[in-house]
Amino acid sequence: MKIYIVNIEKFLLNVNFDEKNKYNNIKEYILKRYLNCEISDIKYNEYKKPYLDNFNISISHSDNYYLFATSSYEIGIDIERVKNYNPNILKKTNTKKELLYIRENPLERFYILWTLKESLVKAYGTGFDSFPNDIEVDVKKIENGYFFKNKFFYSKCFRFFDYYISITSGFLENIIFINLFN
Repeated sequence: MKIYIVNIEKFLLNVNFDEKNKYNNIKEYILKRYLNCEISDIKYNEYKKPYLDNFNISISHSDNYYLFATSSYEIGIDIERVKNYNPNILKKTNTKKELLYIRENPLERFYILWTLKESLVKAYGTGFDSFPNDIEVDVKKIENGYFFKNKFFYSKCFRFFDYYISITSGFLENIIFINLFN
């Protein structure tokens, strides 16, 4: 599994692309330079999950960072900047058990759970086809693997500056981070 991490601001300073199409420009840059592919090579499943013929991909961005993950197995990635949020969203995005977990450190734990859920539904390939509070993530079990809708997954969540990044895959792989323009 490879994860390309792009500092968007530095990318725009170093590569001659316009800011208006920055996400497509970054995707095109990674595809051409590192994967020997074109944007037109990307295909999408019925739920609009992107993939390439030779491997699976997942994309996420938040504020100044853009992530592009590749794997031979199902892959989902999410990045979110930790910032204040409206607490009314908690009941819409979390189960009762997760709300108890969040209570101990609301700001950090909300983003841990949110990025884990987002990476999970991306790896599964459907995105949020149900409400986020219908999906329960047990943070204590994620690295040892767990079943979601009859598929087995592994997840990791970690802090990256003032962001959380979660990665979910159908296979426990080594993660290679490739920092671009950092």
